[in-house]
Amino acid sequence: MKELCLELLLLAANYAEYTAPDYCPQISLAPAAEIRRYVCPGRQCPTVGLYIYDKDRLLIQTGRQLSDIPTRSIVLHELVHFLQDVAGETLDSSCEATLLRERVAFWAQEQYLRSNGVDARLEHNMAYYSCDEEPG
Repeated sequence: MKELCLELLLLAANYAEYTAPDYCPQISLAPAAEIRRYVCPGRQCPTVGLYIYDKDRLLIQTGRQLSDIPTRSIVLHELVHFLQDVAGETLDSSCEATLLRERVAFWAQEQYLRSNGVDARLEHNMAYYSCDEEPG
């Protein structure tokens, strides 16, 4: 797992233009419900991976195979968030900054998929993110 993480970390750093540290966050498999508890508490959402900023921990949904390219692309996406955290970019928690970080991670994920022969268009995933205030 460590070798795979370091390989994907270098690719993520290259795609997203970060300097890669010489270590990886902990990667664990977790049930979808645990991931949703962090990302979209109390509702359904299609999230299958998560980087937990204050714990240097990356969760990937149980049942995913780390040997397949789509799952590896999810790990790479979350490693972009790890790199953003290491670079200090997560200190800006504004919605706009969060959206930008997500766009960069999806872009890097898309590049990885394409470099592995998967014609992916991930911009539709940004539909789950918005800075609009919910009516209250």
